Amino acid sequence: MKKQFALYIFIIFSYVSVFAQTNIYQPYATDSVNQIIEHTVFSTNYYCTYRLGDTLINGNTYLKCHNSPSQYYGGLRQDIPNEKLFYIDLSNTEYDISISQHLNVNDTLRISAECFEAFGYWATNDDSVIISGIDSVLIGSSYHKKYNFNPCADGNIMFGDYICGVGFSLISGFEWGFSIFCYKVNNIKLYGVPGPCDCYFPNIINELNKNPEGVSLFPNPFSNYSNLQTQKPLQSATLIVYDILGKEIKRMENLNGKEIIIQREGIPDGMSFYSLFDKSGLLGNGKLVVE
Repeated sequence: MKKQFALYIFIIFSYVSVFAQTNIYQPYATDSVNQIIEHTVFSTNYYCTYRLGDTLINGNTYLKCHNSPSQYYGGLRQDIPNEKLFYIDLSNTEYDISISQHLNVNDTLRISAECFEAFGYWATNDDSVIISGIDSVLIGSSYHKKYNFNPCADGNIMFGDYICGVGFSLISGFEWGFSIFCYKVNNIKLYGVPGPCDCYFPNIINELNKNPEGVSLFPNPFSNYSNLQTQKPLQSATLIVYDILGKEIKRMENLNGKEIIIQREGIPDGMSFYSLFDKSGLLGNGKLVVE
């Protein structure tokens, strides 16, 4: 009986703790944010967005948004006491993109194109959705409220999720979709899809991996092909090449041995990034240049 009572108390305490965490305003991360987005339109691609560093515009401080190491596309500003979030675009026009964290099931949510853009999704029009469910999700060590939504009668979105204090974790339309593959703050993964290639992606927050497994690439730059060499033999490894926007442009799987030939087919002129991993994790990554 004592064990059952203790279990009952634990369940009640856990519920109260989660309820308390999800019913306070969850601010958006203001430190280095890096997220990998999975984009599906008939086929699946990946790209990366970054929120890193501050900029002062019209007397206000914004967290800068990038969709490549060098391509700035806007900034975010929070007004935490008033639970507001603002986005400023390249023309220095500011938009209120706040999404209330106090919505209820069956409420209608209007999402602006600027709100989609701020979180790294491609959209040209505003859209409306209906909140179909409210749940909680663990982000790092705290629970955040998550909205599930369905379309309005005239909407283009079929279903999706929004995590308060993070952004859209899933948006799906007819024959297209976006989802967060990996979400990191200060290079620590807080949310994402598990898997052997989980979160292994070139980023600008830290210097590129120093290739602890002795991975080298020569020649680099190259015109036709380059040789990737490792000190230890590969076993069923995978090599992925990304463009500067973080989009996957080449994948080589089931790699074995100490030397892999990378043909330039499918890799554009200029700088790209590569990541090499196997079931044990990341083996090495770096830059490659085609000239």
